[in-house]
Amino acid sequence: MNLQIVIDNKLEEFTGKLSKMTYEKLPVGRKPILISNNCFQLFSKEWVSALILIDESIIEDGPILYLHQSVKDLIYPNNEFITL
Repeated sequence: MNLQIVIDNKLEEFTGKLSKMTYEKLPVGRKPILISNNCFQLFSKEWVSALILIDESIIEDGPILYLHQSVKDLIYPNNEFITL
């Protein structure tokens, strides 16, 4: 599934968020494993990681991944979309 990257600098550095409905729509074989039922990690090729929270308060907004600018700069500097 392609997710549009949207910058949200209200988030903590090296974090992001994804709506629960979008997470549930991810293909089973490609769905990241949850840590403590509400978050997962994304890694770069250099093993820099970002903690992504599953946010139940986000009303269905389409396939959007909200990231702090620090994550965008280090892990996805040239991408407007990512595929999970």
